[in-house]
Amino acid sequence: MNSSFRSLLNSFKQNWRALALSGANQMIGSLTNFVVVLYLVRVMEKSEFGFYSLGFALMLMIAGLISSLIIVQFVVNLPDLPKIERVNYAMHHSIAVFLLGMIPVILGVLIDSIQMAFIIGEANVQQIILPCAAATFFYSQRDFLVRVAYSERRESIVLISALAVSAGMAAFFIVEWYLKQSLSASRALYGIATGQMTGCVIGLFFLKFPYSKFNFTSVLQVFKDSWQGGRWNILTNVLYNLRTQAHNFVVPPLLGMVALAEMNAARVLVTPAVMAIPPLMQILMPRLGEKRKEGITAIKHYALLSIGVLAAFSLLYTLLLIVLLPWALPLALGEAYQHVGYLVMAWCLVSVFLALRNGLTMVLQVIRAFRDLFFVNVIAAAVAILLVIALCTTFDSLGAIIALAIAEIVLCFSLVKLLQSKLAEQVSFSGGR
Repeated sequence: MNSSFRSLLNSFKQNWRALALSGANQMIGSLTNFVVVLYLVRVMEKSEFGFYSLGFALMLMIAGLISSLIIVQFVVNLPDLPKIERVNYAMHHSIAVFLLGMIPVILGVLIDSIQMAFIIGEANVQQIILPCAAATFFYSQRDFLVRVAYSERRESIVLISALAVSAGMAAFFIVEWYLKQSLSASRALYGIATGQMTGCVIGLFFLKFPYSKFNFTSVLQVFKDSWQGGRWNILTNVLYNLRTQAHNFVVPPLLGMVALAEMNAARVLVTPAVMAIPPLMQILMPRLGEKRKEGITAIKHYALLSIGVLAAFSLLYTLLLIVLLPWALPLALGEAYQHVGYLVMAWCLVSVFLALRNGLTMVLQVIRAFRDLFFVNVIAAAVAILLVIALCTTFDSLGAIIALAIAEIVLCFSLVKLLQSKLAEQVSFSGGR
């Protein structure tokens, strides 16, 4: 036990600078998203904010598919390459992400050019397809650039990029306010795209990929290398989105956009804890990947640290939020959402198990358990969708959130069992190293 504690302490000491920079990046990213959503909650009609929430969920879903196929595979496979080859490897993955990101943009342009009406909850989804595609394109590209910077231990680039994202979004919404434009869901999504585009430009400027060495065959190799684990990760990500975004797709047709707006407005107060998870994973995952070379004992120690950091941050934040909720709720959301305190409490429960589940998933991705993750997520997605439909019709918005919490709890227990099994297999295979 003392040996494990010393190992964790040494890992913290060795990575304190990276953790500090990542913490600053997380703070900027979380604060930016928090402020933007708070602003949107206050200036948009409830139905329009619900429509924006649906578009943002679609963006995360599509970007998640790109991340599953290319970005996660890049992080997992990079430690196996000699350092001299890693820059070209990253550059060709960047091009692969660009090509995949162009697919929704092209489809968005085509859909936007034809006359059609796809109505969900009294809103025409066609209006948000193109801005959603643009936001997806830049979000995915910046996500990849951030992973590259973390893999190269250049956390300062991530911090500068995060500041650029904040500046880009702020500039867009300040211009909108100055022009006294009525802020719609589509305009808000273009604001997200503007911020992510600004962050991309900064990331590309500092990383300086050697595009003169571009080779189309190498791009094809990226897709080939990524497909082996990526095919299972894509399916897992689809199930992940069906589970975590079930309320965004089920609530509008059943309860309407106003109900969706109230659910997502309540979630705003939990956003800082949720938004902290991706930056922390981005810094922890490359280091966990490097631990594969040191054997199963090193993986266990670093996995414990990683899962503990993610879960502890979320738990501490939610406890603080619960204490301050009577003061924070009216200050943050205004009079229109004064009655959603019970929804905030339900989201707190979801966020704690979400952080724990993300830590467990990250470790299983590093040891390349993509196929097993898919099958475990099938169960959790089925639980989430069925329970959201059942509880939503019985307990309205609260039922939908409770359904998500139950699905996360089921998944956490399943992932713990899977991780124990996989680590036991590796101990047996490696002879206990």
